[in-house]
Amino acid sequence: MGPWTGEALRIGRVSPVTTKIRSAVALVCAAFVLSSCGFDYATDRENTIANGGYDLDSSVKILAARIVSVEDGSGVLIGNLVNSAVTTDSVDPEDNVASEALTVDSISGEGLTTTFEPIAVAPGESVNLSNDPVPVTGEGVVAGRVVHLDYEFSDGTQTSVIAVVVRPCFEYSGIQVPGADTATCEDLEAELPAHGGEAEAGAEGH
Repeated sequence: MGPWTGEALRIGRVSPVTTKIRSAVALVCAAFVLSSCGFDYATDRENTIANGGYDLDSSVKILAARIVSVEDGSGVLIGNLVNSAVTTDSVDPEDNVASEALTVDSISGEGLTTTFEPIAVAPGESVNLSNDPVPVTGEGVVAGRVVHLDYEFSDGTQTSVIAVVVRPCFEYSGIQVPGADTATCEDLEAELPAHGGEAEAGAEGH
């Protein structure tokens, strides 16, 4: 045996204690990685990127609520209402469907008045208010700003959303708004605040 062979063997030998330490460190690192990620992944949750107007947690989901206005002080409320109320705890997805008709009994907000009959939403169905907009009046209706709307449903639940007040231009040009026939988008856009429509609305929403 050469003069360096024994030293080389001593250095290369891994003791049982060292092996246990390395195993423990590996387990701790693995636990850290799992705990940092968790099990409630962001990609598993609903993520709606929009400038307000949505609530996906209520028995009647609110989608894309907007107030379309030609003149400040009055307009119409649009958006989609989806009846997703579930009355079963079954794990079978086919059983977890809305099973009762619900109505939107009231929609209110500070400085706002709405006029409409209760809006019925059949189980698992939706209602597009663009086809029959809800009249809204009040000092809160100012184009380019946002308003807080409180919805009450026939099952006793409530929800709130933030809705942007917009002019009947571009994607909103087909909405039936009183006075829309006599106004042009160029004129309406020119009347908006210097910051511009929804940009100001987004800033005030924070």
